[in-house]
Amino acid sequence: MSIRAVISSYRVFFAAVTLVAIATQAVELAGRGVFVPLNFFSYFTILSNLLAVVVFLVAATRMNQPPSATLDWWRGGAVARWWS
Repeated sequence: MSIRAVISSYRVFFAAVTLVAIATQAVELAGRGVFVPLNFFSYFTILSNLLAVVVFLVAATRMNQPPSATLDWWRGGAVARWWS
């Protein structure tokens, strides 16, 4: 197995783990009867994690393509709070 395939697999794995964590939190809040979707999806943590999922999945699918400056900007934005 090539290193590219391993890295791509890790990216898909961490995207899935992040989605499961977000879903678990939403289900837990719904179980307590306090889940408000607009409020839940307005948290910076939830939004940044959803952005990270998208970046992980896009990067995983682009492993065999040349490097992209745009993807590098999105990767940087997923780990740094550059918007306010």
